[in-house]
Amino acid sequence: MPSAKQFMERRDNIAAIISYIRKRTRATRADISLALSLSWACVSELVKLLINAGILIELTPAEPRASSEAKGRVPTLVALNEDKYFLGVDINDSGIAISILSMSGRLVAAKKWDEEIFETEEELAFSVCSKIDAMLLAREDCCGIGVAMEGARAKGGGWNYPLKKGYAPISPASWVLRAATLTRRRSFRLIWRRSPAPFRHS
Repeated sequence: MPSAKQFMERRDNIAAIISYIRKRTRATRADISLALSLSWACVSELVKLLINAGILIELTPAEPRASSEAKGRVPTLVALNEDKYFLGVDINDSGIAISILSMSGRLVAAKKWDEEIFETEEELAFSVCSKIDAMLLAREDCCGIGVAMEGARAKGGGWNYPLKKGYAPISPASWVLRAATLTRRRSFRLIWRRSPAPFRHS
């Protein structure tokens, strides 16, 4: 079993490979190895992992051999799979907004809903999850859901959110995961980030 340090290094290398390909659009394993100062074996292993996960796709050979007598493996290009996407949810005092971005960062779809006032966390959960459900494309192609939310952490856990009767701590991670039905997908990540400004209601 890899150590925590090895796990972090592997994660960072995967992120670096994806970032490099995103900037270059496509690249060979040799390109990646040289640019990131990683061994060819390391790059080959991680690229294979990303291809098996559907994050990368392999393209036609970068430079076809001029002769059938030429020896050695023909280098192939890899690129991001544009069928894969991320979904971002922004919950703030002006309403709820959801955006879908492709692996390369291209905006695929976006929609914003006006501010709503909720009696309970269940009503809030139903509203957000219904919107996520309506925006999701092919579920198997969703690589992650990121959520940004205004407010501050609640003392008992979760986030303080202004329901109709006042601020209350909510724990949205569980119901967002249920809405996405992606809890068993290793590529799924739920990312919470606190926005600096609190909610304001008049």
